[in-house]
Amino acid sequence: MTNIRFLSSMSLGQMFSLGLGFIIVLMISLVIVSFSAIGHISEIFLEYRGNSRTTIALNANLEDILEARTAALKYRDQPSETLAQEVRSNLREFIEDAKSYDEATFNDEKTSEIRALITVAEQYHDAFDKGTKLQSQIRELVQRLSALGPSAREDLTVALSLIASEGENKNTHAAALAIQTTMLGRFYTERFLVQNETRDIHRAFLEFTTAFRIIDSISSANEDADFMPRLGAARAKISEYVDTAKEIHSVVLQYLALQRNTMDSLETYQTYRIDKPLA
Repeated sequence: MTNIRFLSSMSLGQMFSLGLGFIIVLMISLVIVSFSAIGHISEIFLEYRGNSRTTIALNANLEDILEARTAALKYRDQPSETLAQEVRSNLREFIEDAKSYDEATFNDEKTSEIRALITVAEQYHDAFDKGTKLQSQIRELVQRLSALGPSAREDLTVALSLIASEGENKNTHAAALAIQTTMLGRFYTERFLVQNETRDIHRAFLEFTTAFRIIDSISSANEDADFMPRLGAARAKISEYVDTAKEIHSVVLQYLALQRNTMDSLETYQTYRIDKPLA
């Protein structure tokens, strides 16, 4: 009742002024609330834009790892310095970019994941370098075998011809057997290089041991024979071939251990992170 009496006692001009004042206060309140909301929306947008840029950058960064792994798989099948450099370049790019991120923009979980990926990438880079050096060593040793094998076979063949020309059937048969066991040794050595089965290299060494025994038996009974220089040369080359095969066996085992114990496990972790992006 008091409010009604108060309003009824006011003139039309006063009521108009009061209503206008109320509207003005309401508009000012709406403007203040709007500016506050706009400011909050702006903050959300800036945060979203920052997160989006971070997500794009992180996913692009993970692509470097994927490209490095793809190049590494190609390198296994067809080793080349071009592919090796591609692997190293992608890994270095990932490491440098990941280290440049401002960790303040990430939560603890993401920061921990980024650091873990950097560590894995650095370990993979080192392991890959070791692996390429071992593969290069293997290729050099294989080239040496490729030269020694045919050369030893040629010396044995010439020695066999000289022995046969002397009409000694026993020595001729023994020399032919030496050639056969030497060829078997080479066969199992080459199969080891393809299949990496240790039993093959052991079988190769067994065949070469038999060849040495036969050659030594012929040599001891024919020290002054015309065929001895070629037979002796063949034995020396076979001996060098065996030493090289032993070295290859050792290097291959080192490479397989590196691949199995380090590179494969690191690749598995990298695959897990690529399948589960950081952002």
